[in-house]
Amino acid sequence: MVRAYVRRFPFETDGKVYPEERERYIASSRHPKRREESFHVWKLLEQLISDSTGRDMSSYPISRKGYKWSVEGLEISLSHTGNHAAAIVSDAEKVGIDIEFVSERFTDRMAERVLYKDARETYRSITDDNEKRRFLCMYWTGLEAIFKATGKDRKRRDISEYLPFLRTFYANTGDGTLICSVYSEEETTPILITDGDKVPLTLCRK
Repeated sequence: MVRAYVRRFPFETDGKVYPEERERYIASSRHPKRREESFHVWKLLEQLISDSTGRDMSSYPISRKGYKWSVEGLEISLSHTGNHAAAIVSDAEKVGIDIEFVSERFTDRMAERVLYKDARETYRSITDDNEKRRFLCMYWTGLEAIFKATGKDRKRRDISEYLPFLRTFYANTGDGTLICSVYSEEETTPILITDGDKVPLTLCRK
């Protein structure tokens, strides 16, 4: 079982965070925006676990090692960007998820730093600036998803061995084009939750 959710925040919750260590961790941030992001991505994970397993997250032992949080018996990965949160959960294999909006942060300088060989040549051949940003955003979120699942670093490197398990999706939102990359040995399509509706994201690359 592998499932993934993407959701715009803020959204309505009961205001409680489990476990207390996670609640204290969120409260310890000095930045209101960071607290809001951390809170809502965790509440999204809570919703995802409940929908996927039929169990409340409070029934799972949860621990932290450094910055990484673990839910016993499940593999999880989290991401947030702007005012969107994403979560993925699996009862078996390692998983990774990352989301970003296509934006001007995806520059030529960044491309030279992160793209590898053929991908770098493809990027250089694109003439439309927005398409270049979209391509680089897809590549970057893919690197992040791979890193979260496997622990492999984000340095410029050949990622071909991981591509069979990497899928990239998009959604055109009111905030722009959202790119979502998922690393999982079991194919899954992330679900975008909007106003109670659940709509699958659109596949743009496998």
